[in-house]
Parts: sequence; structure tokens; C-alpha cells
Amino acid sequence: MDLKDIKNEIMLADFLGISKEDLFFYLKNKPIIYRGGGDSSEAELKKRWYTQIEIPKKNRKFGFRTVYKINSSKLIHINKFLQGYLRNQYTAPMGVHGFVHGKNIRSNALTHLSRKKVLKIDIKDFFESIRRTRVVKLFMQLGAKKEIAESLTQLTTLNGRVVQGFNTSPIIANMVSETMDRAIKKIADKHGCNYTRYADDITFSSDSDLPSEVSVRDLLKKFGFLLNPKKTLFMFRGEKQFVTGLTIFDDKYPRIPKKVKRKIRLRIFYARKYGLWSVAMRELGVTDADIRNHISLYTSLESYTHYIARQLKGSIDYINGIEPLCAEKLYSEFNRIKSDSPGIELYIK
Repeated sequence: MDLKDIKNEIMLADFLGISKEDLFFYLKNKPIIYRGGGDSSEAELKKRWYTQIEIPKKNRKFGFRTVYKINSSKLIHINKFLQGYLRNQYTAPMGVHGFVHGKNIRSNALTHLSRKKVLKIDIKDFFESIRRTRVVKLFMQLGAKKEIAESLTQLTTLNGRVVQGFNTSPIIANMVSETMDRAIKKIADKHGCNYTRYADDITFSSDSDLPSEVSVRDLLKKFGFLLNPKKTLFMFRGEKQFVTGLTIFDDKYPRIPKKVKRKIRLRIFYARKYGLWSVAMRELGVTDADIRNHISLYTSLESYTHYIARQLKGSIDYINGIEPLCAEKLYSEFNRIKSDSPGIELYIK
């Protein structure tokens, strides 16, 4: 069954693989959101469709990003199903690297290696700028009747907007932005420069000419987006040049910043020398006396040692995707960490 074949909500329920009663429930009732405070037991959370989470941005001066976690297993199923369906309908323009199969931050940075000039532009509130009317239009363009498109939009947006945290949000954002991507590519071609977009992160690079910030701002506005002037950055050869968190001074491949690798090496060094338990005590500011006086700290410390191990392993896995030779050395050091907490060996490669 395709979207154009769906005549009513009963057929939509069948398309989504849920009962008509469940579909009607989510379409006819106001979403229930847990925003913290009060009863946060597992039983209570199950009654809330979504949980609102505030995550600090990488640069703390830019505040927090709001992410929504879906609690309902049925809504999770709907979201994942629609994510897969939409992916099959989308062919990413050449310059789009975010949330695209086979592309990533490395492929995004590769486009801009060893250029004399780089312009980075950030789209302000990228997901949240996409209103429900644009999502309805998208589903209609895919063949859905207006009533069905509105129902699908209700299941994939919150408070009339696309939000971070839903499985469908990245693919919807890419599909809605397709015309904009092609328009920006024309500007890049006009100036003879390279162009990529990774989610809200737009990058131009060139050895000669770059488009002006004003021209890009005006084009973004035309498509319903705003430029974030605080994050606009011109970077020139000889200075630090970063694209999606990777340095691009090399003419062969992007690299992990030295500062990031140094921080991981140092953490592994302390974990090897003193053991994860001691590192956890140090990072949490816990002393032996604290543990003697509060036996419950044993559980917290054990959980935190597992968190450190997972975090270190994840960081090395990330490096492995960019610089395999560097990661190989880090894996070797990681494997020699003192496993002084039960189950830590689960994270060793």
C-alpha cells in the first residue's frame, strides 16, 4: 500500500500497522508530555506520551536544546515505520550529508579539505522552524489526501512543529529542505565554490570567491529559515578551520582535533594507572570516608565506572570512523585499563 492508496483513517491504521482504536486515540486526544517534577515512576511515565529533555549545547553560552523522547511503544512503532517509508522516498542532493545513508560528518568535511576560504553558517532552530503546514504539504506531495496528510503530520510533529528527538524529524527536515538545498547549490556554483549541509550546519569553501552572508541569509528566509548570526564564521587558510567538528587543514582527509584526542588519551592514562573506580571517585569528588559513611555510594560509583567505560569506548569508536590508525592505538591502551569494577570487560573491544 502507498500513501496515494489510503482513502480513510481505517486504511491509514492498516498502513501504519496498528489498530484503528490506537490510531484514533492518538489523533483525537491532546498529547501528554512529562516535563519533570512530580511522580516520575515508570508506571507514571508510561501514561505520558513524551518526555521533554533539556540538553546543554556544546557551547554552554548558547543555552540548551529541547529534545522529546517518545515513551509510548505504539508511537515509537509509528515513528520508526514512517522514518523508513520516508527514507525510501528521498534521494539526497549531492551536498546534503546529515542523516543520509552512506554519508556522515567525515564525508561532509572531505568536501572542504585544504581550502583557502571557508564560510560556516548555522540555521537557527532548524527543526522547530518547520511548521505543520509544511509537513502537511510534504505528505500531500507524496500522494496523500489532505485529511490523511494532516493525520500523519499530527503523528510526526508536536505543538505544530517538527521537534528534535522523533525518528521522523531528520528525514522530514531533509525532504522539506530539498528545494532550498538546490537553490543554495546554485549560489555556490555561481561563485565556483563547494557547498554542503549537515542538518543546520551549512558550509561553503573556495580558493577564490565565497557567497556573502547576506545573500545566504536572504535565501534561507525565503524558505522559512533564519540565519543564526552568532554562529556565522569565516575561516582562512593558516588559521584553525573546522567543519562538523573536524579539522580540514590536511589535503588528504579530515582529522579529529588534537584537543579531543589529548583529552581521551589523558582519561585513558588515568584509568590505566589508577583504575576506573579511582577515576570515578575523582570525577565525582567522592572520598573513602564518604563511602564508609554512605554505603549507597557503592552503587552510584559502580554505575559511574560503567558510564566512563562506555563513554571512552564510544569516543574511540567515533575516532575509528575518522582516523582508524589513531583509534587502533587508543583501543590497545583502552584494553589495558584496570578492570576493577564488575562487568567493565564488556566494553573492551
